[in-house]
Amino acid sequence: MALRTTVKTVAQIIDPKRMDVCVRSLNNYERYQASQGFRDAAEWVRSYLESEGIPAGVKSYPAEAGRFYETMPSPYEWVCRGAWCELFDDGSRRIADYAAHRNSVFEGSGACPEMKEPVEFVRVDNEDESAWTGTDFTGKVVFLDGMRPNSVRWLFENRGATGFVCVSRPVTDRPDAMYWSGIREPFWEPFFGFSVSPGEAGRIREHFEQLEKEGRKPRVRCFADTERREGSFELVTALIPGRTDKEILIVAHMCHPQNSCNDNLSGTAAAVETFRALNLLLKRGMLPPLRQGIRLLLVPEMLGSYAYIGERKSRGDLGKILAGINLDMVGASQDGHNGTLNLNEPPHSLPSFVGGLGKAVLAELRKDAYGMTKTDVVPVFNSFMTEYHGGSDHAQWTDPLVGVPMPMLNQLPDRLYHTDADLPETLDPFILWKSATLAAAFVYTLAALSVSDLPVIMQNVSELLVNRLGKVGEAFAAGGYGPKFYAHMAAQYTEYYLGTCGDYERFFDGAERDDVRKIAEEERERLRQIANLTHGRVVEAAYGDPAANQDRRENADGRIPFDTILKELADEKYDAVPVREFLGQAYYIADDGEEIAATAEGGAERYKAFKEQFDARGDDGMPNPSQHLIVYYINGRNTLREIIRRVILENHGYGDPHLMYEFITLLKDLQLVRFL
Repeated sequence: MALRTTVKTVAQIIDPKRMDVCVRSLNNYERYQASQGFRDAAEWVRSYLESEGIPAGVKSYPAEAGRFYETMPSPYEWVCRGAWCELFDDGSRRIADYAAHRNSVFEGSGACPEMKEPVEFVRVDNEDESAWTGTDFTGKVVFLDGMRPNSVRWLFENRGATGFVCVSRPVTDRPDAMYWSGIREPFWEPFFGFSVSPGEAGRIREHFEQLEKEGRKPRVRCFADTERREGSFELVTALIPGRTDKEILIVAHMCHPQNSCNDNLSGTAAAVETFRALNLLLKRGMLPPLRQGIRLLLVPEMLGSYAYIGERKSRGDLGKILAGINLDMVGASQDGHNGTLNLNEPPHSLPSFVGGLGKAVLAELRKDAYGMTKTDVVPVFNSFMTEYHGGSDHAQWTDPLVGVPMPMLNQLPDRLYHTDADLPETLDPFILWKSATLAAAFVYTLAALSVSDLPVIMQNVSELLVNRLGKVGEAFAAGGYGPKFYAHMAAQYTEYYLGTCGDYERFFDGAERDDVRKIAEEERERLRQIANLTHGRVVEAAYGDPAANQDRRENADGRIPFDTILKELADEKYDAVPVREFLGQAYYIADDGEEIAATAEGGAERYKAFKEQFDARGDDGMPNPSQHLIVYYINGRNTLREIIRRVILENHGYGDPHLMYEFITLLKDLQLVRFL
């Protein structure tokens, strides 16, 4: 079936009202990763699918201390039956109350028996412990004004404070909105924590100032009926079978507290509606039968993908999953508080044509209305193709050791991200419809891929190649990139898009596979010619002779000059070839790796030393998605030099070679990597 026909067919069946019902129903549940609320939400989805005649199951995995799912520590199951904090000398006014605002209590907060008598409330506005030498914090609650709990752990570990009230980050035009915050480290168990909005924080400061004038000290009463326990986490799965035993995935995460509707009930609702619509169309014969099956997977973010990947790996059938799409934040209105729909390509380490297919589907969805003429068809929503970025479930699947190319559909920026203002009312049925239609057309085309689909996909892959080379060429011509960086970047883009030609064969078998192999080889040569032509024109237009222009700037915006990077990488220490000893990601290890570091002898000290370097260098040293990309390139063939060079190029020049070297050697010291 032609792609245009597929898009029109699924668009007529996708129902935004069904997705609205799904969002509002699931928003009734607290969906922490390991919680009864998530189990109830999973059961709601299972029941809904089965009411549509779709067999579905809920899988359960242990959530317990000391267990890891690949490199991700298992969470504990956290229960909050109620919690509040009152300003005693302000009429016992509640500044935090779990019953009213879920985000006003830190997820993972420890318990606090109801205080019969108030305790002193101490304002802390300096994280340097030496500044508080004469202050007694024993048994007191601290108001952390302008800092996060992790930056003042000494208050609880050394100085006897029992709990804290933290100020949420500000949300534009929403002074009373609060971000979701959590305490995940095991050492926090004896301590409890609350969060207040910036608006409430201003009122608390006024309270402090008033009592200070009166010569009195602020006091609070607190209560937290919470529990951490061994339990379980769940995921929902369902399958529309195809002719073969291979599968295409639709993945979305269903976790986060209540009022997390764009992130990610929008993705959950779109995934469920995509699956329902495809099942209906296939049953009615409105779409030709599937070659590969289509599997729905609704997970606790990252954790569920880790667990499911591990299960499929242990069964020996992980390789039967060919590709997929990750739906993460796909329904918010574009009325000023949210960004465009972004379709995220797979990383350079896993070349695949699926980015080209996604672009082709998106192009069809953008044909909303006529412009100035009957040949000018324009969109009425904002969208674009973006390069790989980590931070969601697609990062686990696009690991080359897993080998499942998976674009992510996503909306950023989102100024209501992870706040209690992310309500059902922020979602737009039209955007949800576009997102689910894209997902349905994308996965169906992959699951029923035919040779006749390839020309459109290949054309869109070539357009991506020209677009990427053109953008880096524009920066080169404007002086933002020097000739060396441009040459390396152009070569990496070309290698990546040429590599996509090797991915088509996996979707075919028998004589058809041989035909596809020949078509792909012809396409590879065409892409090579396009790349050479595009590259040559950029160089000629900008410089004529690049070798004569070595004095131009090599990068901008605080990035390390590329010449400096290449000189650093010439050091013989980068000759080593690392080999991965694990399946999974190193994501979060750089910034939050205490728990996994503690599993290796001397790991805690080694991690602490690395963390000091990481914090000092900031986001420019190893920006997202560096932790993903570094691991992707550790394949037992690439030297440290090649790994780091490729990662910096894929990050458009951002990255510190020395910090990346330290990160990989940290992985070695944690016994996650060995050097040949």
